Amino acid sequence: MKVSASLEEIQGSVIGFLASPAITDGGGCIYSWVNPDHPGFVYPESMGLYLRLMSYLASERRDDALTQRAHAIAASLQRLIPPLGGVGMDGKVYLFDTCMAVAGLSAYRRLLKGRVDPAVLARMAHFVKESTVRRATLAHDDGTPATMPHHWSTIYGTHQLKTVIALDCLAEDLGDDSFRDLARGVMDEMAPACFKEGAFRIGPTDTVVYTHAHCYSLEGLLYMRARGYADTTAYLRAGADRLKSWQNEDGSVYNWYEDPAKNRSKVGDASAQAVRIWLAVDAQGYRASIDRGLAFLSSLRSPGGGLVYCAGSRDVNSVTSIFATQAMEWALRGARPEWLV
Repeated sequence: MKVSASLEEIQGSVIGFLASPAITDGGGCIYSWVNPDHPGFVYPESMGLYLRLMSYLASERRDDALTQRAHAIAASLQRLIPPLGGVGMDGKVYLFDTCMAVAGLSAYRRLLKGRVDPAVLARMAHFVKESTVRRATLAHDDGTPATMPHHWSTIYGTHQLKTVIALDCLAEDLGDDSFRDLARGVMDEMAPACFKEGAFRIGPTDTVVYTHAHCYSLEGLLYMRARGYADTTAYLRAGADRLKSWQNEDGSVYNWYEDPAKNRSKVGDASAQAVRIWLAVDAQGYRASIDRGLAFLSSLRSPGGGLVYCAGSRDVNSVTSIFATQAMEWALRGARPEWLV
């Protein structure tokens, strides 16, 4: 794949933002976004995604500065893990968020030989296993069951397909194949239950599509294929084609589909995810969509190098910047879905 110097430069500016103090609280915790008029919050899920990305980049590039950033984030993330083992926000802990943290710590341990406290990992593994077995998406931070309004992030829905990455990591890190069995179970249950006409609906009984969650589903299936656990190509091709059909002329995708009541935005997180999916499924076949998508992501750059959530927003968003960095990495150097963030 031809390396674009301009894309390399753009990616460098985004990595510079992610490696700078701007996105952290000074103690190694990552903020959800940066905006002086609308401050973000410490976001453990983003910390897990960040750690997985930085561990990979630091390892591949043998970059001491990125390695030190990974060490700082890993130490802070482990300090945030409560006795229950789950992470989240607003007094609630989420299975999905915890799985993103597990996947980040796993990459850190394997790629950078970083220390992950066995007691911390055991608590997280217990929370993940128990929650997955019960198909429970969240709890109060004291462990009591929590109920929330029906929302894509609170139901046991299609986005849980991405938790297979953490389940496989736990199987590898702990030498316990029961986690791998759980991953296969999640895939076998949720993929057919939520998939209809090329799109992953937010839940088995829903009709609406949240593009971010649609992409999470495809990402989990990409990982399972890359690891040799299942041939998920039919889902991947159909889901990637649907993303292509949704793509706007400026390279973006909207956050919601199949729900006329939603006030839609052209969002950076799902647009970056779409680029990664196209690159991993068929980089040549989706070339035009990939190029438009990368152009849209470039248009979201803030003066400080990070990407805002959507056009017109001033929230320089950590997750969008993380996903876009990996999308650019794959465009420059080839897809590596086994290290998908």
